[in-house]
Amino acid sequence: MRSYIALVWNEHDPAASHRASSLKRAIQEQTGPQTNRVEQDGFVLHDVSCPPLERPFIVLGSEGKSQAGAIFGTLFRKTDEPHAAMPVARLDAQSLAAIRSSGGRALLARYWGNYVAFLKISEGFAVIADPAASIPCYYTEQSGVFVIFSNLEKCRFLDRSGFSINEAFVAALLAYDKIQNGDTGLNEIGELLGGQRLLITPGGTRIDPLWDPREIALAGFDPPRHEGARLLRQTVMQVTGTWAGACKQVAVSLSGGLDSSIVLNCLARSGYAGRISAVHFRPESADGPEHRYARAAAGHAGCDLLEIPVAPDAGLPAVDDHPLTVRPNRQFLAPDLPGLLPPLQSGGGALFTGQGGDHLFRVSTAPTAFADFILQRGLSRDLSKILIETAHLSGRSVWSVLKDTLPRVAGRLHVSAATAGLSGRRTLVNQHAFEGLDPHLLLPDWATYANGLPPAKFDQVSTLVHMFQVRDHVDSGGDRETVRPLMSEPLLDLCLRLPAWTLSAGGVNRGLARLAFRDVVPDLVLQRTTKGYAARFYIDRVSAHREVILSALATGELAARNLISPSEVRAFGERDQYDTQHSGSRLLTYYGIEAWLRAWVRETGKRAALPAPTREA
Repeated sequence: MRSYIALVWNEHDPAASHRASSLKRAIQEQTGPQTNRVEQDGFVLHDVSCPPLERPFIVLGSEGKSQAGAIFGTLFRKTDEPHAAMPVARLDAQSLAAIRSSGGRALLARYWGNYVAFLKISEGFAVIADPAASIPCYYTEQSGVFVIFSNLEKCRFLDRSGFSINEAFVAALLAYDKIQNGDTGLNEIGELLGGQRLLITPGGTRIDPLWDPREIALAGFDPPRHEGARLLRQTVMQVTGTWAGACKQVAVSLSGGLDSSIVLNCLARSGYAGRISAVHFRPESADGPEHRYARAAAGHAGCDLLEIPVAPDAGLPAVDDHPLTVRPNRQFLAPDLPGLLPPLQSGGGALFTGQGGDHLFRVSTAPTAFADFILQRGLSRDLSKILIETAHLSGRSVWSVLKDTLPRVAGRLHVSAATAGLSGRRTLVNQHAFEGLDPHLLLPDWATYANGLPPAKFDQVSTLVHMFQVRDHVDSGGDRETVRPLMSEPLLDLCLRLPAWTLSAGGVNRGLARLAFRDVVPDLVLQRTTKGYAARFYIDRVSAHREVILSALATGELAARNLISPSEVRAFGERDQYDTQHSGSRLLTYYGIEAWLRAWVRETGKRAALPAPTREA
């Protein structure tokens, strides 16, 4: 995993400079003197990836007064060319000047990749996260020095005793564990979200949004379906080939679904010179078997397929084993799938996934696409065709679609799919977390306010928060980097601009993607309209460790802080509650939050002040 630690301070402030010197010494004692780093006036950036990256930085400027910061990660130039792009090794003076004079906006407009940029500009020092926030970016301030990092567990040089638990954030996590609002589980640490800029000046700091997916979607275009399919295919081929070009060997995690099959077969057709293989992690549960689809996709690509069984009763991490991260790790209780792969004989390996396709290619049965068509096209020639396709997609009659559409066309408020879905996460255990909960405070503005977007496109934009949360928050080590080629900005831009009814061409979910890749993936995969799920796997995982989970929750820090009730935990843990409901697997989420909370209570010694009263079920 790509990991970094950076320091930013005002080099003209003696106290800050003294503190920075102390922190730099502590970092070098922790990482060793040979760690790759960039050091400039008022700025230092360390690569603490394991193993270290071959080319972790793009240094901005040169020696002397032209020093302008650095970019950590991988950067590509945006282009209309269909071929794979090469990573940017350096920025020429003209490009750098444009980026600095724009305050960093030109970086997002002209380049893409997975990166965090550190940039000296006229207003101060800017830290910019790429739109997908591919690499986590957290920050804290200590005596005038800003410490910016991807993984707190790697910042052992920091004095953690001064950190305090953000109890309001923890309570909200019980309701919705994908919160993205800039807060973290620690009051002293903030998070820079995708496309945001942290501006550090002598007068203070502020967060500026440099990227807004609503603006991209509003600048949409409406090509004929065959042209949209051509562009979609070209863009997927480009981003897949681009990421593969930076790897010596690639294994594709092949779920058996359409998206990962597209990634594998595009990679096989890309001319990639390295070794390609496929792996299918097969859950040993009552979920529908996916292996026959994975075998068909691998055979179509001419690749070997490694099938790895994953048992739901595999060891559960102890409640006292959570690392000291800035927020609970959503993968804490999930199987470490990359860790199940055989070790590589040499470096440069990557595990590609198909994550992102659900959100970009549009997996939705909502009838809102017809409302978008009316709002954007009016009573045009294809009206009846889109109405019939929307009815087919949603499984409704045309009259039901019309009835649903008219209020939306009349301008009545449409609640985003992201916020509307929160109510479905309520359980007996977390019901009190919903009291007074404001969804608008949990998500970025672009996920809660339409700003002129039509309903279906707004739903697609709002659910990007779910897509971005699949990134890695904890450094798991290992010899393979996880790459999600579909979550690349050129594809994100294209799918945001294409109309919802075009993405659902033919009245099926991911209809345009099926049209674009009809000769790329096997028919068995192309024609399936259902998705594979692992819901039963996680409920079985709860069943295997039920007593450990219930005991930890009923006697732990969440209960001591009155955030959950032991009696309600026990009631929810009854077999007829968790075993028959999809929400039953959320006991794993609550257990992960409990484990994280205990880790920080041990570290800081800040336990709940008094035993909390017990809520009655």
